Amino acid sequence: MLGTIMIGRHSSVQGDIVSLLPDGRLVVRVGGNKFAGQPVRAPMVPPAELRQGEATA
Repeated sequence: MLGTIMIGRHSSVQGDIVSLLPDGRLVVRVGGNKFAGQPVRAPMVPPAELRQGEATA
């Protein structure tokens, strides 16, 4: 499974998930390299019927 992590303020890495560290950081593998960083979470998007100002079909 793919995971995306932040390894700096403006740098992210996406690769195969290797492990979850006790401090909450995620380890991903890209090629032969492993990177550890904070996981990027998907933004919460409410269902269409709850969004303000959008028409529903």
